[in-house]
Amino acid sequence: MDAYWQREQRYTILGKMLRTRKSVTENQLLQASNYLVSTYKSRLEKRNKEFEHYYFMNLTRHFLRQNIMRFSQLINVLILLFIYYRGDIAIGVLLALIMAIFSSLWEDLYSLKNIVKSLGVHVKTFDYYQAYLQLSQDEYGMIDQIPRTCSVVFDDVCFTYPGTTKQILKHVSFKIEAGEKVALVGQNAEGKSTTIKLLLGLFKPDSGQITIDGQPLSAYTQAVREGLFGTVFQEISKYDISVNDNIGLGDVSQIGNRELILEVAKKANLEKIIDKLPEKGATLLSREFTGGVDLSGGQWQRLAIARAFMGEKPLLILDEPTSQMDPVVESQIYSDFLAMSEEKTVLLVTHRLGATKITDRIIVFSGGSIIEAGTHDELVDKNGLYAEMFQSQQQWYDVKEGA
Repeated sequence: MDAYWQREQRYTILGKMLRTRKSVTENQLLQASNYLVSTYKSRLEKRNKEFEHYYFMNLTRHFLRQNIMRFSQLINVLILLFIYYRGDIAIGVLLALIMAIFSSLWEDLYSLKNIVKSLGVHVKTFDYYQAYLQLSQDEYGMIDQIPRTCSVVFDDVCFTYPGTTKQILKHVSFKIEAGEKVALVGQNAEGKSTTIKLLLGLFKPDSGQITIDGQPLSAYTQAVREGLFGTVFQEISKYDISVNDNIGLGDVSQIGNRELILEVAKKANLEKIIDKLPEKGATLLSREFTGGVDLSGGQWQRLAIARAFMGEKPLLILDEPTSQMDPVVESQIYSDFLAMSEEKTVLLVTHRLGATKITDRIIVFSGGSIIEAGTHDELVDKNGLYAEMFQSQQQWYDVKEGA
């Protein structure tokens, strides 16, 4: 049973991860759900085969142990019927003795009846699951080609989260040209991440319109919308699969393309890290399993960035994925990310300003509205909120650089 329990653990842990809220959004955007569910099914099947091997290997023992009591009950009943046939006991005594003999067997049959009665519910569960997944209320269009370059326009967008009354975005309008590198900055809870959620189509604006490459976001098919964005979120999904597969989830159609995975790993400065792992790219990233390893926070960030570069995604988004890290390390990761992005459109979302100086433009949020926009130098000269934030944070970087 040792092999069985090991396989039980592999599919159970992956199943728990797939059911967590934080993995659902990223799996959908990466179009990785089918691959991960397929991996889960494969692990479950191997577990079942291991159990079947064990069960049939011990079938004779199981059969004898479970049925010897039933055989003895039947033999006792036959003996009682023979005694009754000879006239040695009355019918009442016969029935009482038979009921005593079969009491435990009746309980077993009753339990079996409950299992059989519930089979229809268990079988229908899969039908209910499929029906639930088909209840999506998202609207998709007919444009089925991913544009090579992406301009982004928010036109007078307002938004309030469902079930609340506070307006999070208030008449937000801006344009990001194709290939432009733009930072969305501001203090926490000012509307930056909400803007990204609307751009990704996770929510719909209350009013206003969002366009990609001149077309409304809703005009694209689901497959195109899911393939437009390479995203790195603050909460990174850490899958208990190999390094290569963790990166390859960024484009499941290329998950077996080791050359491409190595290429994006180099872009994310992961090559040396991978070379030091016990089994290189085949190393399992989970301490849940014997031989598995874990990465540091910064290494996981770079792996997530490599994942975002999988596939031909024209628009890349970093939504404060390094907010828990040292400001200088964060600044370096942002700088590396911009250097890797080449002609892609890039949005950096942050409330720390270490890398904003090298972006093409900065959009400043406050209270759900855009209050400033321009280059780093322009905003510093303007002496507004951005200049105040930058001056208050400058010591983080000056101290580190002078150390």
